[in-house]
Amino acid sequence: MSDNKSDEILTPYRDQIDVLDDEIVRLLGQRVQIVRKVADAKHAHGLSVVRPKRMGIVLDRAEVLAEKNGIKPSVVRHIYETLIDYAHELEQEIIDEK
Repeated sequence: MSDNKSDEILTPYRDQIDVLDDEIVRLLGQRVQIVRKVADAKHAHGLSVVRPKRMGIVLDRAEVLAEKNGIKPSVVRHIYETLIDYAHELEQEIIDEK
């Protein structure tokens, strides 16, 4: 099959994925804005950035949601571990600036 034909077949799906990717990144942006507020609250109350109990809750919840949506839980866990690592880095940067 030629590249042109395969592109023609795949374009509608790629367009749908692009729309979803736009939404995912928009939601990640909202998540980051909340993380900034969390950093302020942690700073104001002298709380540590890393909260292992909360991390476990978030990761377990993400795996359950993955399973319910037909996604391999370990993949979603990895994504959330990355999100949490970024959140911790951002929180620490915000706190260090104060």
